[in-house]
Amino acid sequence: LERERDYWQKTEAESRSLEGLGETGENGIGETTITLSAELTETLQREAMRAYRAEWNDILLTALVRTISAWKGQDGITVFLEGHGREPLHKPISIDRTVGWFTSTYPVNLKNEIDIETTLIETKELLRRVPNHGIGYGLLRYGSEVRLKGMQEEIAFHLEESLEGISLSSAPENEQQAVIAVNCNLQDGQLSVRISYDRRRISSSEANAQIRADYEENLRELAQRCGSTKEIRTASDYGKIKISMEEIEDIEAMFSVD
Repeated sequence: LERERDYWQKTEAESRSLEGLGETGENGIGETTITLSAELTETLQREAMRAYRAEWNDILLTALVRTISAWKGQDGITVFLEGHGREPLHKPISIDRTVGWFTSTYPVNLKNEIDIETTLIETKELLRRVPNHGIGYGLLRYGSEVRLKGMQEEIAFHLEESLEGISLSSAPENEQQAVIAVNCNLQDGQLSVRISYDRRRISSSEANAQIRADYEENLRELAQRCGSTKEIRTASDYGKIKISMEEIEDIEAMFSVD
């Protein structure tokens, strides 16, 4: 666990706050939702996986960093990811006879690159470098003698798990702490993105005209771009070998890898 300390300290030091948030004069938590058609959902998943071997978190966080960065005029954002904590981290520890979540939250610093495809690649690579699915962050922040200093959770992201049509989300009485909370759900073949926001800091018009509309447009652009792109291998596709995208491109060009 202590081997992760430098990683998380660096993540905290390089975090990016949302800029230009004022008081709107509104109160409460607002909500706006995006629902993609089953056809677009299937296309987005199929083509992103084919072209970039991308997973849903890669796709959805790419669209998010593009959306928020353009809205606030900054080059990146820090997002707190929420996981179920049930990943098999150590073989001797069996969780087969347990139920529920061992919820883990951890920050990632996402950068808005020059175009949406480069942003997808860099987001994918960043997520693959997170040690042990992020579970160490909470342990070092709350459970160690020398604790991490902690950060303000401005943007929260969660991809819900579903089983037989039942969403395994958090309890409705849980109060939202983040300024923006993005909850994504795959159900009946359709992607639904629920964006909750603090109306004291973000107006309803901003949430709908800029965040919701641009997020949906970025998802559509990803589907279109990935559909017209040949398969591209990135560094994490080669296991633990340390290799850059430039080196991969040089090797592929040398051997004419398609």
